[in-house]
Amino acid sequence: MELIPYLSCMENEVWIPIIGYESLYKASNFGRVYSIRQNKVMSICKAKTYPVIALRNGLNKKTKRVHRIIAIHFIPNPENKPEVNHLDFDKNNNKASNLEWATRKENHNHAYNGKRMPCPKNKQLPDNIILDIYKSVEPIKEIAKKYKVTDVHVRNIKNGFRNNNITGIAPKEKKVILKLDNKLVLDIFNEKGTYREISLKYNVPQWRVCSIKNGHKYARLTMGVKNKFQ
Repeated sequence: MELIPYLSCMENEVWIPIIGYESLYKASNFGRVYSIRQNKVMSICKAKTYPVIALRNGLNKKTKRVHRIIAIHFIPNPENKPEVNHLDFDKNNNKASNLEWATRKENHNHAYNGKRMPCPKNKQLPDNIILDIYKSVEPIKEIAKKYKVTDVHVRNIKNGFRNNNITGIAPKEKKVILKLDNKLVLDIFNEKGTYREISLKYNVPQWRVCSIKNGHKYARLTMGVKNKFQ
């Protein structure tokens, strides 16, 4: 690490040459970037997501996120984690003391537990939230609303179809809906009686009988019968 006396107006500020731009730029543990050629601390652009800065090497220009520059040069990353997390949730505070390397899940959990972002629908939830959903006895819709996920997501957790490595339950057997052959479809279509009677006779769900009869399904096979609800 290199100390630059005339730039170190902040106590304990340290500067390091930026990898790939060693003779052109330096980064400080206080989240600043210094241009050797211009002999000044560079202005940082506050983009919509994270503050960025443009680094030039001859004709080549690359825009880089400041927090990643600082993390790469000042924070060890022995586990090779891919993302950088702001501990105080302030994306403009890029001091090394405010940054840490994290996995996508760790970064998401940090923001979610800090109430800085809603949990995206059907994205990976923190382990403690998955267990809360699994153990909850509230109605499915109430649980989904509470944790900002879909009803299907809640059912899948409760039935072991997802996150069963966390809940420890075996997935329930899914009902397999068999494809109907053409002869059976035509028999159902031409059969007289109520949907229930036809359903029991051919051992198919009533909704499927209704779909065949009304042209929702297999319309080409049943001579293109029109949907009576249209």
